[in-house]
Amino acid sequence: MDKGSVYLKLLEENLGEIRHTESHRDNFTSVILIVVGVVASWTSYMKLGESTIISSIFIIILGLFGVFVTQKLYERQKWYMGRVSLIYKKLETLDPNLGLLTLISEHEETHKESYPFYSRIRMNKIWAAIHVLITILGVVLLILSSL
Repeated sequence: MDKGSVYLKLLEENLGEIRHTESHRDNFTSVILIVVGVVASWTSYMKLGESTIISSIFIIILGLFGVFVTQKLYERQKWYMGRVSLIYKKLETLDPNLGLLTLISEHEETHKESYPFYSRIRMNKIWAAIHVLITILGVVLLILSSL
């Protein structure tokens, strides 16, 4: 097995891990949203008061935990992306005429020009914002339950 084949196999493996990490984040957030939806519905169905304080605190905890988990998954994704970047560089050293790094760089520039606003927004910020909104919902319900 030559070096190129090994690097391509590593590239395939790491790109798969990136997709897997994104899938984890999606599934995790979906479960949190379902649980929060059920708890928030129950909380709003009940007369807001002392009996709904615990469910409000539970929603806050779920939101904060969601922020933590999505940021941890982002860290894992960036770790794999770093490995992918190194593999691309190694592939480039095997055949400098390949122009792989130039191709990637040109594509990134074209993409940024086509989508100047959206290319600046990082997906991890959107995922975190969902969980921050869940936390805010819990705080609002807690305040209303305490009145």
